[in-house]
Amino acid sequence: FQFVLYMYFLISPFISIPIAAFDSLTRLGVENPKDFIIQNYMKDGGDVVLLNSCCIGSSIQTEVEAAIEETDATNNWVDIEPFLPPSCTHLDTSLLLKQLFKDRKNILLFGSIYVSDNFIHSCYKMFDTVIKDKAKKAWERHKFHTREDIDVAPMRTAGNEKKGKRSRQARQIEYSEPDFRSYVNRDKIKEVLEENLMDSPEQLISGVAEKLERSLQDLFVKEVKAVSDTTSSTIQQRKQHSKVQEKIQGLWNILQLCEKSLRLFSDDVNVQISKHLLRTVCSVMTNTVLVCLLEDNGFKAPCEDEEIDNEERVLLTSKLPRAIKVSVMEVNTSLNGKNISAFFQKFEALCSKDFCEFVMKKVDRKKERQLIFNHQKSILENIRTEREPSMALHLVTIFLFQQYTNTLLDVPGRIIPRVIDVLCSHMKRDDHMKLLQYQKLIVEQMNFIKDRGSSVEIQQSECAAYTQLMELLDELKRIALNFS
Repeated sequence: FQFVLYMYFLISPFISIPIAAFDSLTRLGVENPKDFIIQNYMKDGGDVVLLNSCCIGSSIQTEVEAAIEETDATNNWVDIEPFLPPSCTHLDTSLLLKQLFKDRKNILLFGSIYVSDNFIHSCYKMFDTVIKDKAKKAWERHKFHTREDIDVAPMRTAGNEKKGKRSRQARQIEYSEPDFRSYVNRDKIKEVLEENLMDSPEQLISGVAEKLERSLQDLFVKEVKAVSDTTSSTIQQRKQHSKVQEKIQGLWNILQLCEKSLRLFSDDVNVQISKHLLRTVCSVMTNTVLVCLLEDNGFKAPCEDEEIDNEERVLLTSKLPRAIKVSVMEVNTSLNGKNISAFFQKFEALCSKDFCEFVMKKVDRKKERQLIFNHQKSILENIRTEREPSMALHLVTIFLFQQYTNTLLDVPGRIIPRVIDVLCSHMKRDDHMKLLQYQKLIVEQMNFIKDRGSSVEIQQSECAAYTQLMELLDELKRIALNFS
């Protein structure tokens, strides 16, 4: 009988015998089917692939290769089972593909289903929106339970008898962050795949879910971290915006109160004080907003806002987008003007919702009184400790002016004599004469300093003037302190 079987293999082209099942050969009396196939066919160069339960001929190999190539070309999947006889197992399918595609490192095979790499990638992309939505929900649920935000509640221990006393052990409580991987498990992945891969076999759905599980969990954790970082960044930006808003609003309030005091001076003095305010308070406000705009547009200012001069401001403004640049340049131009009203108009436009979204509020009566009170208190503290005559006169004059007029005043030293002139109609004559006398002594001392070294007489006069200034310093301060 074996001779008949042997002759049958010899005279029959193997293409007409696509498969030989080992168990069938065993039932026909072949004791070792694999050795029989190797010795009687493969030794002559027969194109046969030995598997676990059978051997496959070239006709089936060709069909399987064609199916795999088409699957790779169409980025799809294919079930190999219909190409193979019922006696083939999943292990046979895996061995067959490994033999046919020896050059490939990884072959994706779920049971009898072959899957192309691009198909897996397309399935992975299905979860982009799903993962992001889940990450946002997970972060919203756990955002108050992170290590940084957790608030350790009061805890009672055996050694704590007082109710509500915070325990040291509570401060040292261990906290483990939520296991975000539990949000993306295999069952939930299968649900999404079933919605997108309708009428696909369960074997394919389960295999793809298992393949994607770890990578999707990693993606989910990454997205949660991204949401956390974005949220933290947004919160930080809001805090920074609020901080800048508070700073600008404070300077804006001071500027509004200073503008009221300008009406009490003549036009020429008004212009000088306005220029001073534009170079100081207004410039700081502009620089603060400029730095904020630069950061919002991805640039970083090379120095603090107080240190940016006009030339540096123009250079930094050129980096901004055109629409913002025009508005900033208009504000910068107003800084070189002679009145504050033009600056108010341009700066308020720059702070609108189109650019910075800063709200410039008009100071109310209650805040105005509080602001003036705090300013006066600060000046009074400086008066008490000041020992330099010219600065003492400056502080006392500003303090008295603000007390009598209920406004704020910020002027350079050269304007102090004009302020003293305005105080003439508000102060007692004796106190006003003391201010004038002190002012005269300071001017004399400054003239002596200019002529220092000219003669011994001038040096003696300088010493006498300085001695007199120091003697009258306490009396000058007393004018302000008595007023308070």
